[in-house]
Amino acid sequence: MMACNITKRDGMTIFICGSELPQWEVCAECGDVADILCDYPVGDGLTCDRNLCADCAVEVAPNLHYCKPHFEMWKQFKESGGVRDVLQNVVPFSRLDRP
Repeated sequence: MMACNITKRDGMTIFICGSELPQWEVCAECGDVADILCDYPVGDGLTCDRNLCADCAVEVAPNLHYCKPHFEMWKQFKESGGVRDVLQNVVPFSRLDRP
């Protein structure tokens, strides 16, 4: 029977034993157990998918998380007026001319 001690960043130790231990992803920032992926769009419908723990992920909207480097990029884009510029080009569906 295998056993595993995991000491988390906050000092808490988790002890797990069994014949088949789960394979956890590790946070790219701190090495803690990761259960969140970075949702920052990187093109072609893909997202960053960097593994993050709850402490290192930045929630920018409900169930939408960015890693810290992508959150900084988002803040710069937002502060430079990028969001406003993009939204000015959105045409409401009801205003579209239909054939």
